[in-house]
Amino acid sequence: MHSIYPARIYPCDADLCLLAQDIDDFIEQAEPELEPESEPEPEPEPEPEPVLPPQPEPEPEPEAVEPEPEDKVAEAEAKFAKEQEERAIRLAVLQAKTPSQVGHVECQYGGKKKFQAVWLELGTDGILTMKAAKKGRDGNVLRTGSVVGCSVGELKNPRKGHSFAFRLDIAEKDSQGDEKYVLSVDTDEEKEFWMAKLGKWSEMSADGMVELAKDVEEVEAEAAAAAAAMPAPEAEDAAEESTSVIIT
Repeated sequence: MHSIYPARIYPCDADLCLLAQDIDDFIEQAEPELEPESEPEPEPEPEPEPVLPPQPEPEPEPEAVEPEPEDKVAEAEAKFAKEQEERAIRLAVLQAKTPSQVGHVECQYGGKKKFQAVWLELGTDGILTMKAAKKGRDGNVLRTGSVVGCSVGELKNPRKGHSFAFRLDIAEKDSQGDEKYVLSVDTDEEKEFWMAKLGKWSEMSADGMVELAKDVEEVEAEAAAAAAAMPAPEAEDAAEESTSVIIT
């Protein structure tokens, strides 16, 4: 009895081979050929950096000094001016204790001899110098003496022709052995002036001269130190002003 179903058809080996070949060709055409990857070129080695010699360390910059405000500068200047004025007054007071004076007078040595015209110099060291009158300051020295601790006063017996005469007694004999003078000038003003100058020395002693010299030196040192602290040229002007007061 025969089956009613159709018979199955199986392909042969040759057909299978052709089919496989067609499939391979199709795949090769569909996939592009890939080029072989090239190896990357090696990167060049970096050049070594040049070695620089060691550089010296820079010197530190000086710190900037801020200028003082104008009000502080003005205040400092005012303070300095006040101190200089005070020093000048102190120096004037000290110098007033040892006054100096020069001028023409007539002198009677010992209070009994003839009057002679002389050029009289009273120094700040208390030395009284008498010179020949004709050449004044340049005249020959006739005698010297110290007026430290002297006494000055009016004459008990007026001298004829010498209305403005007064008496001066010194503590020690002068270089010619006298210790008493009668000095005569031309006017009453001159008389009072000389008596006042010489009278200051009557208040002075040898010990007082030593103390006075120390005080003057101290004031002058203070003035010099203050002037040195000021910027030039103000310092030179201040130094001159601090010692410019001279009592004559």
